[in-house]
Amino acid sequence: MPLFTRGDRPGRSGGSQAPVPLPDHPALDQPTMPMVPVQRRSDRRLLVLAGIGGLILITAPIVAFSQATGLKDAAAPGVPSPVVPGVVSQPRPTVISPLPGAPVAVDNARRLALLARGQDDAVLRSFTSSQSGDTPSGWTNLGGSAAGAPVAVRDGHGELAAFYIGVDGHLWFKHQAAQAQAPFEQWTDLAGGGLVGTPAVAPDAQGKLVVAARAADGAVRVVKQAEIGADEWTDWRPLPAVAEGDPVIYRDSRGKLRVFAIGPDRQMWAVAETSAGANEWTPPTSMGGDLSGTPAAAMDAKGRLCVFALRADGSLQKNREAEAASGTWSGWQDMGQRLVGKPVAINDAKGTVVIYGLNEHGALQEIWGIPPEVKAVDHGGAITELVGAAQDPTGRIFVYGIGAKGSMVSTHQEKPAAGPWTDWSDELGGVFTPLGQ
Repeated sequence: MPLFTRGDRPGRSGGSQAPVPLPDHPALDQPTMPMVPVQRRSDRRLLVLAGIGGLILITAPIVAFSQATGLKDAAAPGVPSPVVPGVVSQPRPTVISPLPGAPVAVDNARRLALLARGQDDAVLRSFTSSQSGDTPSGWTNLGGSAAGAPVAVRDGHGELAAFYIGVDGHLWFKHQAAQAQAPFEQWTDLAGGGLVGTPAVAPDAQGKLVVAARAADGAVRVVKQAEIGADEWTDWRPLPAVAEGDPVIYRDSRGKLRVFAIGPDRQMWAVAETSAGANEWTPPTSMGGDLSGTPAAAMDAKGRLCVFALRADGSLQKNREAEAASGTWSGWQDMGQRLVGKPVAINDAKGTVVIYGLNEHGALQEIWGIPPEVKAVDHGGAITELVGAAQDPTGRIFVYGIGAKGSMVSTHQEKPAAGPWTDWSDELGGVFTPLGQ
C-alpha cells in the first residue's frame, strides 16, 4: 500500500566518553637495606590497594555520569537517550493518550498548548503553564494556511502533533521535535483532496494516530499512521458515512475507535473499528435524532461514551451507551438548555462529563448531569466563538473563546472541579476571526 512520507528527520548523535588513561605511578625508592619477606608482602599489598584506588577514581565519574543522565531507566517521552559506549539504549515507551485531538491539549512539559487560526490563516500557538502563574507565553506563528480550526493531540511517543485542513483542501500535519521546548518541524502534506472543516484525530489502541475528515460533498475519509510516531501514513480510505458537519472521533473503553457524524438526514451515524487498532471499519449504525451541526463526545466515569448534539432550535441533546463499549445506546434526552455554535464536552477532575457552550447572548454555559437532574451555570462573557476547553495538569478547567473585539479570551476554575471561576481575561491577545466569517 502506498505511503505518504516526508523523509527522514535529522538524527541526533549522542556524545561518547573517551577512555581515560591510567595515571602514571612514580618509581618507588630503592631500599638501602635488605627487606624481610613480611615487609615485601606489605609493600605488594600497598601497591594492589593503590591500583584499586586509582581504578575507583577513574570509573567514579563515568558511574556518576550514567546515574545523572538516567541511563538505567527508559528514556522519558520526548527526550532522547544519550549514547554511551557499552550501554544499550532503551526503546522509547509508548504513550497512548485517552483524549482525542482538540484545539487545547497538554504537552509533555505539562503545559496547556492552545492552537488557533490567525487572521492570515496561519496557525498560531500559545502555551500556559500553571508553574508560571497561568501566564500565557504569547503567540508563536507556526505557518501554514488553515481553512478551519487546527487541533493538537499527544502521539504514541507523548509528543504533541498538530493538524489542520488547508485552504487547498488538503490535511496538513506537523510533528513536534523530541523536546517540548523545541519548535515544531515543517508542515507535511497528507493530501486528502477536497476536505473542509476541522479534522478529528485520536490515537488508536496501539498509539498510531488516526484522522477522520469530511469532504465538501459530505464523504468521510480516514488516514492512519503506518507506525507509532512515524511520518509515514497509509492511503486515505472512505468511511461508509456522509456528514453534514465535522465528524468527531473517540476511543471506547475496549480500545476501538468510533467516529460520530450527523448526516444530511439529521440522524447521527456511528462507525467503529472492527477491532482495536484495525484499519477496517464496521457498517454505519444510525443513532437517530433530529440533529444538526457538529457533535461532541466524552467518556463517563463508568467507561460509557456520551455524545451531545444540538437540534435545529439549539436545544442540547444527550445520548449515552447503555453499557461500557457496548455500542448500544440509551436514546436521546433533552438537557433543557439552548446553545449556539458547537458544544465542547470534557471531563472535570472528578471524572464528571461537563458540556460547555454559548447561549444566544454569547455567555458561556457549563452544563452537567443526567436528565431530568441537569445543572447549568452561566459564566458570562461576550464570546463570538467557543474555541475549546481542557483540564490543565492540576485538574482545573480552562475555557478559551474569541471575544467581541476579536482577541482570544479565557476563564478558568480556581480549584479543580470547583469554583469560583476567574473573570474573563484578554491577556492572550491576538486578533482572530470566528470560523465562517
